[in-house]
Amino acid sequence: MKKASSVEESALRPFVSTFSKRGLVEICINTPTELWLEFDTGEWKHERNADITESAMKELVTTFATISGQKFNRHNPSFSGRIPFKNTMLRVEAVMGSSVEGGFALSIRVGRASIYPLESYMSKSEADALKQYIISGKTLMVNGATGTGKTTLANSMITHIPHRERILTIEDTRELIVPHPNVLHRLVSKNGTDEGKVDYVDIINQATRLRPDRILLGEIDIGNTMPFLKLCNTGHEGGLSTIHAADADQAFDTLCLNAGLAGVEGSKSDIEQYAKKAIHGFVSIKKTREGNKRVFRATLDMLNTKER
Repeated sequence: MKKASSVEESALRPFVSTFSKRGLVEICINTPTELWLEFDTGEWKHERNADITESAMKELVTTFATISGQKFNRHNPSFSGRIPFKNTMLRVEAVMGSSVEGGFALSIRVGRASIYPLESYMSKSEADALKQYIISGKTLMVNGATGTGKTTLANSMITHIPHRERILTIEDTRELIVPHPNVLHRLVSKNGTDEGKVDYVDIINQATRLRPDRILLGEIDIGNTMPFLKLCNTGHEGGLSTIHAADADQAFDTLCLNAGLAGVEGSKSDIEQYAKKAIHGFVSIKKTREGNKRVFRATLDMLNTKER
């Protein structure tokens, strides 16, 4: 990672002491100078930091929005992106203006990206089965609630894709870790604030012409649901994505809802059947507690793999 410029260092300075706290996972700021900090124990703590003013928050977000080719101002009052800090990238979500009480809200995911063995999530036999599904090119989705570590689990799964394959990632915020030598990362502005105005439909339509063996989609949302399912249903299997859903049934409900909100015509049953043809299985992850520790457990739910 390149050395931060003086402008970047200035924008980061009020946040450095907070970012450096041991075990910190998330920073949520609902009101300037008032911080809610989530730690890896699952505990939330409230702190005050006089340096983290509304001006400091605006400078932080505006600086890195500009660097990434996006806009953050009163006409574009939301930002989804990343900021660099100590050889890692922190995920940022910011909103300002009349749509948020207090005029400004900021959430920063600070937890460091790590790769864990699949056996740490599930039994060895289930992990071995999942590895074989990944190697053989099954299309999979990781589902779970907010904060369950869906992307972390997806990153662990990616390591089992054969390294000879060419990988294309499509994300609105760069979170997928791909150790493969032949990889291309494409970025979409989640809020449409980038200067090129490139959307998921554009990038997914271009995807097959970039000759990937696998296409990895960061997170399912309204704009990318049907383009991704279409891609998977037209011979491009082996994909991987994450979705906010507690289980496979809820995931299909979410896919159908997204398609409807995107203006896709057809009954829920038709859309669900289309999705079931595209997706081979789900890996469901849940967060539980064992004493003072957070524990993440995953289960594998494959669909009709014998016929596919």
